Amino acid sequence: MCTTMEFCSRQLDEHGFITGREKDWIYIDWADLDKEGPLCAEQMLLAKCWKVMADLSCVLGLSGEICEEKYAALTEQIQKYYWDEEKDAYIDSFISGKRHVTRHANIFALLFGIAKEEQQQSIIENVLENPDVPQITTPYFQFYELEALCRAGHPGEVLERIKGYWGGMLDRGAVTFWEEFDPDAPAEEQYDMYGDRFGKSLCHAWGASPIYLLGRYFMGLRPLCPGGEHFAVEPHLEFFDKLDCHFPIADGTVEMKWDGKKLSVNTNLTGGILYLPDRDAVTLEAEKENIYEVFGC
Repeated sequence: MCTTMEFCSRQLDEHGFITGREKDWIYIDWADLDKEGPLCAEQMLLAKCWKVMADLSCVLGLSGEICEEKYAALTEQIQKYYWDEEKDAYIDSFISGKRHVTRHANIFALLFGIAKEEQQQSIIENVLENPDVPQITTPYFQFYELEALCRAGHPGEVLERIKGYWGGMLDRGAVTFWEEFDPDAPAEEQYDMYGDRFGKSLCHAWGASPIYLLGRYFMGLRPLCPGGEHFAVEPHLEFFDKLDCHFPIADGTVEMKWDGKKLSVNTNLTGGILYLPDRDAVTLEAEKENIYEVFGC
């Protein structure tokens, strides 16, 4: 990780932004991004890398001060050069003068904590909920958008998008999820990509994000410490008539069953806490069926 960051640091411009060299492929997603000069979404990825380096340093008992300083300096520059007060959003490029707004950088700004609190709602309203900003057409980047909406407290919208987008692929005959899907594209063009009549990958691991989103934000399973030895379960049962699922965490598993009235949570781990609406938190007992009656869902 250190050598990777050292390599990236050799490609910084006078503002501290990472820039492409001649013939570099500047890739974030299959989308029409304004790539003249340093691309905003890439600066946000670089900032997140510095933040992760700082956090991991702390976990390892090392000093993350330098990485924190680099993160703070870069996010300050991002705010200065890419935030557009009139559009209330981040633009792709400050070089071209086009002030082009896409979803990608703005989604990263929400997920990585780069957007200030007062900017976050503006991004949701002016970008994520704005039909004039081009829609994302890859399951890969849909993941980032939907996670941003989950964190912003819009799980119902996320569930409907999963049903519509991934369900749209199923309606088109998919048996595995595709590399790219545009619901508005004619059915006869659904396998086209890269200028090839059948160029699209029809079994693409980057399309599998509903598994994570459902587990993390609807079943509500999340680690409370590095490694996940302590974890929380906070399910959104109001969205389901029934469910039966299990997920890995740390060196064990958590299983949940819901029949519309009773919730059963089973785990082979200690350190789990269950949160249900209008109730005190409950410590989950390992190797025991923890059953709760739930009303109002």
